[in-house]
Amino acid sequence: TLKQIGAFDKGSRYRVLHVLDPAYSWFNQDPGCAWKGGEWYETEIKKRIYDTSVERVVFLGDSMGGAGALRFCHLANFTLSFTPQIDLVGYEAVKRSDFELETKTAFKERIARNVNMAGANNYVEVHYGEYCVEDVRQIKTLGDEIVNNEHVKVVKHDFDDHTLSIDLKKKGKLNDIVKKFLKIAVGDFSEEEKLEE
Repeated sequence: TLKQIGAFDKGSRYRVLHVLDPAYSWFNQDPGCAWKGGEWYETEIKKRIYDTSVERVVFLGDSMGGAGALRFCHLANFTLSFTPQIDLVGYEAVKRSDFELETKTAFKERIARNVNMAGANNYVEVHYGEYCVEDVRQIKTLGDEIVNNEHVKVVKHDFDDHTLSIDLKKKGKLNDIVKKFLKIAVGDFSEEEKLEE
């Protein structure tokens, strides 16, 4: 989607940093395998965004990446997350047997705290399918105080599966959502217009 909207074009105003989790640990595993990934990723992200002349920081993620975007949203000015996997306790997608309950619980709590912090000074937008039972459960873990925060926009879509972004792309809607979000992020809309839509 970023390629399709020109984010990688020569002369683009965007600089893109891809943050991946090859350990499939929801950004909880570090290179030393000590389950200090949150701190490690945060340090690495800060090095790359604060030690440069980046004017505004935008995080975009889907599924595990959507949870990662929310996990580190306090470092960004704007965060766009699709179907984030927040509460990993009892979640079927988590296949690692060494992923302890304490780490999963801390992950969920950290996301809720960071979304709340980011909402105070920044803008967070989360999209999910309103008929996907698991995704609805994940959104509910953020709590009413966060979901009702004027700086946190939660958008539900008429969809019943975790693959929302794929469905939005097939319907030709994903690019429009991302383009609109990036216009908000680079200041093409006023704060009032942003919150009204």
